[in-house]
Amino acid sequence: MNQSHRSIAALRGNYSSFVNRYHKLLFGQNTLWLTDSESETVETTTFKQAKNKLGHEIDVAVFDLTQTLAVNALGAISGCIKGGGTLFLILPEQDNPHKNSFFYKRLLKVLEKHKVLIHALSDQPLSLLDSISSLEETAASAQPYKATPEQEQAIHAIRKVVSGHRNRPLVLTSNRGRGKSSAIGMAINELLSERSMKIIICAPTKAMIAPLFQFAGKHEGLSFIAADRLARDLPEAGLLIIDEAAAIPVPILSKLITHYSRVVFSTTLHGYEGSGRGFAIRFHQQLDKKTPSWRAMELTAPIRWGINDPLESLSNDLL
Repeated sequence: MNQSHRSIAALRGNYSSFVNRYHKLLFGQNTLWLTDSESETVETTTFKQAKNKLGHEIDVAVFDLTQTLAVNALGAISGCIKGGGTLFLILPEQDNPHKNSFFYKRLLKVLEKHKVLIHALSDQPLSLLDSISSLEETAASAQPYKATPEQEQAIHAIRKVVSGHRNRPLVLTSNRGRGKSSAIGMAINELLSERSMKIIICAPTKAMIAPLFQFAGKHEGLSFIAADRLARDLPEAGLLIIDEAAAIPVPILSKLITHYSRVVFSTTLHGYEGSGRGFAIRFHQQLDKKTPSWRAMELTAPIRWGINDPLESLSNDLL
């Protein structure tokens, strides 16, 4: 479990100036530069591409707010920064295109509420240097990954879906950063290391669940199938795992639980990926009707960062 908190640094000025001034300091860190502006200095990611980073882990995100208020991208990326990492918000000068934006005014109020100081880019912000120092210390002290007690319980519950009675699906939920996908991956690795069986993973996109496959490892019986194709072809499987289920239409999920007798549903409750609470209300009604013996489990302890993380608190408040 990562006990490190993440930090937020806000700077007012030109995005290109920040890149030119600080890219060498950030060199060697896993840094994501988010902007719709082109750069010859660093490799950038556009706001439209930000959703492709869901499920990935990064050390630093440098987010350009000088021209575009990419709110969805901000929501997607904030949950990807791991413990000890930093979100740098590059804000425009006082006279800017966002001055009449309700969201931008709210952003400034939330930054003030959470005691995030806005530095002028012309200054040498101590918070920036402190963030990089903290990040390097966190990387140096990193330990080999070991499942937490909550994850062990989730792994056991997933294995029970395979070994127990049929038609007793498991619904695994959590907020972002709780180690849900890694627990699923570890369970898959255990199952396929012990026996020959077919496990199908289904999710809105394969990129979304890259960490799951990292923990699952390479096995002949493991495959990814998109939701629409899965509902159409209904291939045979000893276990079906549907990750980020809240982002998949309920009629498709309903068809799948009718066909497959051993299913694990996983979804994010509070985050960019989908309306998890709405999913809980709508889909649980289907489960009650078709598989009344279904089980629910929620992971609550953060894995990717420490408890009471400042960035998680700010992001939840802002968005």
